[in-house]
Amino acid sequence: MELGPNGGLFPKPFNTALKAKITANATCGEEAEEFCRMADMYSPRQQTQCELCDANDPEASHPITNAIDGTHSWWQSPTLASGKQFEFVTIDIDLKQNATIVTWD
Repeated sequence: MELGPNGGLFPKPFNTALKAKITANATCGEEAEEFCRMADMYSPRQQTQCELCDANDPEASHPITNAIDGTHSWWQSPTLASGKQFEFVTIDIDLKQNATIVTWD
């Protein structure tokens, strides 16, 4: 604990997501598919990079756990080419913590 600027005690910050449980109702690669992304949106030549997403290949998978693993890996949703049902994807994260909200009247 550290003494805050107003004399209160504050715990050191830490990333609660690293121990969280995270799920998504859809992830690319359940059936191998290609997805494309902008290589550099600030580049004068906006090129796209296309990759294969395949859940059965560790080098080509992008599971939801990548979203919170603390690395530069990422989660990838299915493309809209796989169906309009992937227009809205749900992600749930349980930080495994209780929150207390205190109000003063």
